[in-house]
Amino acid sequence: MGAAQTEWEAAYGTHRILVKRNELTRGFYVEVDKMIIAHKNFALFGTGDVEGAVELDGKRVTVKVKLIVGEGCIVHVEGQQLPVTLVK
Repeated sequence: MGAAQTEWEAAYGTHRILVKRNELTRGFYVEVDKMIIAHKNFALFGTGDVEGAVELDGKRVTVKVKLIVGEGCIVHVEGQQLPVTLVK
């Protein structure tokens, strides 16, 4: 996405979940272990939510991400909220 982006990171077991928001288009995407599983091309004010599924450790799981003004990024895997760190 380039230099004008914000990134958040979460961990689910040994798996890395990365959310990247493009500050120019306000779109964002979700990556699990370097594989994009969901994206939104444009989001009003850079907010919104996406959902994707991925196979982790032989089990298909659902990853839900929500970007909220003033709160940042919220990540849920199989209904469990994960701690999220602002990377940049």
